[in-house]
Amino acid sequence: MGAVTFARSLVPKSNWARFSYSIGTSFSKQYSTTTTTTTPTHKHSSKSKPRTLTHENEALDFANRKATLLASGADLYPLLKPLPEAPRLRIPEFRAKWTAHAPHIDNPYGVDASAPPPLFTVQGRIRTIRKSGKGLIFMDLIQDQTKLQIVINKTKANLSQETFDDAHASLRRGDIVSCTGTPWKTKSGELSLLADRPAQLLAPCFHPIPTNLTNETTRRHNRVVDLVANKPARDVLIVRATVLAYVREFFAHKGFLEVQTPMLADLASGATATPFVTHSKALSSDGTPRELALRIAPELWLKRLVVSGFDKVFEVGQNFRNEGIDATHNPEFTTCEFYEAYATLDDLVALTQDLLRGVVERIGELHPDVFTERVRELRDAFAADFRAVDFVKEIEAKSGLQLPADLSNVDRLVEFYKSAGIPRPGNLVSAAKLLDGLAGHYLEPQSEGTFEPLLITNHPAAMSPLAKTDLVSGLSRRFELFIDGKEFVNAYEEENSPLAQRHKFAAQQRERAEFEDGEVPLPDESYVEALEWGLPPTGGWGLGVDRLCMLVTGSKRIEEVLAFGGIKAVNYQ
Repeated sequence: MGAVTFARSLVPKSNWARFSYSIGTSFSKQYSTTTTTTTPTHKHSSKSKPRTLTHENEALDFANRKATLLASGADLYPLLKPLPEAPRLRIPEFRAKWTAHAPHIDNPYGVDASAPPPLFTVQGRIRTIRKSGKGLIFMDLIQDQTKLQIVINKTKANLSQETFDDAHASLRRGDIVSCTGTPWKTKSGELSLLADRPAQLLAPCFHPIPTNLTNETTRRHNRVVDLVANKPARDVLIVRATVLAYVREFFAHKGFLEVQTPMLADLASGATATPFVTHSKALSSDGTPRELALRIAPELWLKRLVVSGFDKVFEVGQNFRNEGIDATHNPEFTTCEFYEAYATLDDLVALTQDLLRGVVERIGELHPDVFTERVRELRDAFAADFRAVDFVKEIEAKSGLQLPADLSNVDRLVEFYKSAGIPRPGNLVSAAKLLDGLAGHYLEPQSEGTFEPLLITNHPAAMSPLAKTDLVSGLSRRFELFIDGKEFVNAYEEENSPLAQRHKFAAQQRERAEFEDGEVPLPDESYVEALEWGLPPTGGWGLGVDRLCMLVTGSKRIEEVLAFGGIKAVNYQ
């Protein structure tokens, strides 16, 4: 679509004739702002008429802007050249230095008018630009998510009318500029930079930045524009960064070592999920590319490190699962996992409570004006010890029926479904999936509609092949944390017996074959061999980082907390 055609598509047919005049240098000089402007009735006229650059006018203005600027011969992307007389300050630094000290009188830096005022250079994107009369421009620049007003006064900058007009007529909202001048406050007390020379264009914006971008499809398909136009979208990513920074700080403070483990390997293990498969030419020995899988979880690698003597390790990183996509699932997602030698299930619960409370407090400290009500509600919900329910006892209490003694017996579990009158998750499913279906029916919904955390504990061993089993009860030493119907944490005391782990892997493979379940991972014999060197009693824990970010920001879909959205949206960028 051509630029003019695109602009015309934004303007109602009834208005097109009224606005379809020549768009070029003269048009740029007519419309030099995004709000109220003045349009000269004649090049040298002293009178001016207020005029507003509406959304329609702005679309027309930008229609030929790219061609006009490129044809101007100006250097639209100049190199940054430091000015010795005007050191560069980032806008947050400028505000920190001068908010309390910038004066607002004509000769603000001393009685001696010959004393040079302090000069600084700031740079940023124009968020708004306002022209008042023939010789005064106000611009709001944004850098590092911080705003600063720029005041360009023709007289105070000692500029001729022609120089003033030529330098600023083509500036538009969205342009990246550099401005040099002195700290100054307006009569209303707003900290500003009073320019002593024209603003310099560093990079033009060739398209009008939307002022009301709410269409969800448009936002997902062009995340760059979404983030430029919508502060709430940027706020979510800023809070995500705070969450990640706090998680790392939390574990580092407790003496954990942050590590990185392989993303590619022969086997994808550590969870029940279908992996993504790729191929390596470099590992080929006969000319046939070798098949590799993207990891579905870092668990077995991290436990190998504990075997190696690293008693407290954690990793924040990406996992990849070839599964469905919905509001809380994306094939590529971020988790934090930690493993601590000699930690018990009670230790894991206590740490979980401390971490979640700390995350909420940190967001409240660093972002007091963002998600304020959300932080207050979460702080209140996390204050008490998290409520815990026992997997087997709670299902029996809610259903009024007794679960079979052998919780790995598929036939008995199917009979339980029939007696309870609830639909089973499929005709050919394993005991683990039948038990998971019962949890989804009786247990997990107890957390819906509330921020109060729910711990589901003591899962049947059939559901937890990597967890330690209590040989008396036949239940695993495990808990899952649910908030508002969504799982956030999965934790357990790790199986550290190579004999028991080999047996559990074998049972998984029988299920994989019997129930044709491709999500069941292949056994990792090298991991079992690593256990033979001795894994101390260990507590392991995994957190869904994306879901935590959704929780604290109130985001409804996972793509809102990802820089470029979910996998579907990524393919549109």
